[in-house]
Amino acid sequence: MFDESTNASIQQNMIMYVRVLESNELGYTSPGTYFIGIDSLLFRANAESIFDKVIEMLEVKGISWSTL
Repeated sequence: MFDESTNASIQQNMIMYVRVLESNELGYTSPGTYFIGIDSLLFRANAESIFDKVIEMLEVKGISWSTL
């Protein structure tokens, strides 16, 4: 999940979290939410720019887009 915002200096930012289901050693499943990062959208906050930033942030964390 991610969200974008604009700060007082009109700079657009995006924050990103990943929510997963995790199983413990007993087989019980519980949700986990992890912070991926926050970064600025330098040029525009259109769909293409947001998609590119999501892919970039995942790659920085070593998460492959093809496994999602």
